[in-house]
Amino acid sequence: MIRREIRAAAILITGHSLNSIADLQILKTWDLNAILPRAPRIQPCWWMPPRNGIVKINCDGSSLDNPRTTGFGATYRIASGDFLLVIWREIGVNNNYMAECLAILESVEVAIQRNWRDIWVESNSAVTIMAFGSFVVEFNNEIVSVFGGLMGKPIWVFKLDRSVMKWVKLETLGDHVLFLSHTTSILVLAAGLKGIENRIYFPRFHGKDNAYYSLSTGSYHCFGSKYSCEEWLTTSENWNCTWFQSNN
Repeated sequence: MIRREIRAAAILITGHSLNSIADLQILKTWDLNAILPRAPRIQPCWWMPPRNGIVKINCDGSSLDNPRTTGFGATYRIASGDFLLVIWREIGVNNNYMAECLAILESVEVAIQRNWRDIWVESNSAVTIMAFGSFVVEFNNEIVSVFGGLMGKPIWVFKLDRSVMKWVKLETLGDHVLFLSHTTSILVLAAGLKGIENRIYFPRFHGKDNAYYSLSTGSYHCFGSKYSCEEWLTTSENWNCTWFQSNN
């Protein structure tokens, strides 16, 4: 009776065996047919070399669980395809998304430490690439990086501490304001513009109003309106825009 029930249940199984000796022995003992896995699908892929003088970084981050212990690895190669460096390290407890983001930040740190300034970073995480965009700003010899979640929440701001060549998370911009776009990003003092400090202006709009993120409130707002939201789900992004800074 037990064998009959097992055979009846086996008909409903949609998974496949691991094709191990132990699996095959069990299936043979119970007189069950093995469900073989699908043949692997081979897809061609190419690594595109950088131009002369540029170091290409291919990096990837991963978490054993979500969240759990994370790590990343990166390769540094030049136009000839030769490897300059291969690294890997643990980066604490985080989720997969943060692992991918930190993989880029840590990889860039190493490049700066070795004075490789002309770099090309390639990641297999589309969400992370969207988060980074071109939101890297230099101001008074300081480098600031801004990235956030898929729907713009949360927002992280990091500054490169050149004394130890490490990225330090910023909780506030103080009396500064960030203007970000995919063409130009600017960090300026809010002097003479009281009330806009500690904000990050994105190329996003709620209707016709420009949306900004306040590090003080942890929410998105619109200039000149009472709109407020924790995510940018109800906003739209304009890719063809830029910010101008007056020299006066």
